[in-house]
Amino acid sequence: MNLTTHLTEALERTPEHIPHVYIGREEAQLIVTLLQQRAAGDPLLVELERHLTPIEYRIVRKLRETDGVVAPEALLEATEVPTKASLWVHIRRLRTKLVGRGVAIDTIRGRGYVLVGES
Repeated sequence: MNLTTHLTEALERTPEHIPHVYIGREEAQLIVTLLQQRAAGDPLLVELERHLTPIEYRIVRKLRETDGVVAPEALLEATEVPTKASLWVHIRRLRTKLVGRGVAIDTIRGRGYVLVGES
C-alpha cells in the first residue's frame, strides 16, 4: 500500500466534523522522507514512490543510499521485515516492478544486494 492510499484511507475514516487527521509514525516518516528526497531531487525515488509499497520503497531507498553491497541484515533493520524469507519475497516482487525502469537489484551471493543501473 503506498502513501497516497494510506492518506486517502485515513481521510475516509475521519469524520467530517473532526478537524485533524492523525497518521501513524510509519506514514509520517515516509512523508518526511519523500519530501526530503523531492527537495534533494532523486528522480528515481520520486518516480517510484507511487508504484511501490512502503516496504519496497524502503528497500530501494536503502540500496540507493548505500554505495556497494547492502547486507540482508541492514535491509531487515531498515524495513522492519521480520524474517529473511519475507525480505526475499519483497525483493522478488520489487524486481518485477523495476523491470523497464533502468535499474535492477542484483544478489551478491553471501554478501547481500546491490542496486545496479542508472545512478
